[in-house]
Amino acid sequence: METGFEHRKRKHIELALSQAHQAVGLAGWGDVYVPYQSLPEMALSEVSLEPGRFFVCGMTAGHSDAQKINRNIAAACVESGWWFGLGSQRKVFETGVADPSTDFLLQDFPSVTVMGNLGISQLIEAYRARDLSRVFKLFSAVHPKFFCIHLNPLQEAIQPEGTPDFRDGFAALEWIVQYSPLPVVVKETGSGMSVSVLRKLMTLQLFAIDVSGVGGTHWGSIEVERAGGDASVHPFARYGVPTVTALRNAARARVGVRGATPEVWASGGVRDGLHAAKSFCLGAERVGVAEPILRAATDSSEAVLAVMRRFEQELRVALFCAGAQSVGVLSERYAESLRDLA
Repeated sequence: METGFEHRKRKHIELALSQAHQAVGLAGWGDVYVPYQSLPEMALSEVSLEPGRFFVCGMTAGHSDAQKINRNIAAACVESGWWFGLGSQRKVFETGVADPSTDFLLQDFPSVTVMGNLGISQLIEAYRARDLSRVFKLFSAVHPKFFCIHLNPLQEAIQPEGTPDFRDGFAALEWIVQYSPLPVVVKETGSGMSVSVLRKLMTLQLFAIDVSGVGGTHWGSIEVERAGGDASVHPFARYGVPTVTALRNAARARVGVRGATPEVWASGGVRDGLHAAKSFCLGAERVGVAEPILRAATDSSEAVLAVMRRFEQELRVALFCAGAQSVGVLSERYAESLRDLA
């Protein structure tokens, strides 16, 4: 019999694929212009995309339908070199039992770069009990290369089963960074990040921060519907920081920080390779894709791979038209264009 947790996760997938819960047009992409060179003095074939520039955002786990979705994503990641973000491993954390929707990864797809995933609420629970064993059990399940902690206060506050208690959150992050054998990533879930939060996170020895802004699947909207409300008129159904603003917030937060800072990743409404190019212009080191991958993953691994190849080709075209052979050069071209306007 399906548990309440499994039903919730299955419903999340159904609602995440509904256009009613996509904050389309709110990411802010229209305010960013990728430099355009009419005479790029290079060939399209000279554009180089380094492995790992794209990743699949963590989306689903913990229910039977998730295994097919995750298998299709993992198989496509083997071919493309994209990194694979797991959905929340909360079920394993709470039960200590292996999750069949993800535990096949180590055996069947050992070459995939996997990112583990746990909510800050569960990390706080472990921190208060000073129980690292429950967290480390998640590592042994899939042998991830990175460990992601997701922040989702809006979702937790609206969700009927939510746990909106984020006290000790920063202390819990300091704790896991200190003891984790894996690099730690802190990520939002589609509502973006403020400068003040980013400044605090920049002081931690994190591998990366995924700003994950408003512009894609909006979990506040999804939880409003699950709670019986009307997302079309609910004040929090599109609430948060747009992706472009969140990326600019990250650039501001980096100013004045001594020493190396975490990588900045972009996700939230990335729907094509041009959006990815704009993210790189704004300082992102990696870009995450969610809804287009999820939609394809309900079909087949070939459909997922086709989406990945489309994103890559669109990014190559953007780089070529900017006269940039790589993402790093694109960032330089964008900085030059801003200086020309000054």
